[in-house]
Amino acid sequence: SSGINAEYGHSGVLGECSTLRHNRALFVPFPCNHLNKECFLAMVQYCERTEMATKLVGCIERSDKGKTQLMRTLMFMGFKPRTHAKEPALIPPCNTMIFMVYEIYQAKDLIEI
Repeated sequence: SSGINAEYGHSGVLGECSTLRHNRALFVPFPCNHLNKECFLAMVQYCERTEMATKLVGCIERSDKGKTQLMRTLMFMGFKPRTHAKEPALIPPCNTMIFMVYEIYQAKDLIEI
């Protein structure tokens, strides 16, 4: 595993967020105070281009008062809740966090119509 402090953006830095990459999954703490919509999209595009990760894993503190709205927003964006019981190879056994997984598709995975 490696920790990365990544900056994403087109003209200048749109956001900065400490992340952790492990087994081709990029773990992102939510809410990340500096993560906005543009930053998130740039992060997904970066992962698609570089193939550095095949999954984004949103990590939400169970004690976060805004977790319900955040989870709804992430589900709207395509994230799915995951637990250690369902995906032990990806999700750590942690009772203080909620994990939401977003699958990143590479160009080679897409079927041309």
